[in-house]
Amino acid sequence: DQTLVDHPGTTYGPSIGLSWDHSSAKTLDLEAHECYRILHSPRRVGKALVMTYDTRRNILQHELYFSKEEIEKASSEAALIQKQRLISYARIPLESVDEVMESLKREVTQIVGRKHSQ
Repeated sequence: DQTLVDHPGTTYGPSIGLSWDHSSAKTLDLEAHECYRILHSPRRVGKALVMTYDTRRNILQHELYFSKEEIEKASSEAALIQKQRLISYARIPLESVDEVMESLKREVTQIVGRKHSQ
């Protein structure tokens, strides 16, 4: 089943993901499925995999019955996660500086501690 998610990989608007709910009413042999898929619906690639904002919103509202408020909340949460990731990525070059400073701080603390104990 599909559901509304807050996946940060979506560039704008709500994301659609798979829920943990499933129906076990019908099973299909994997080999039979792969043969059918190859003949009748070849695997999509690249841009064919992308859903537009309007498509996602329409599916969520009209097929999965999510409210506008729920969609906006998930979109906002995804935008926040994206912002946090950008901040984390920006800090990566600074991490080595932070590590050097922490190491230097420990060394100075040890040297000062030795001088006070003498």
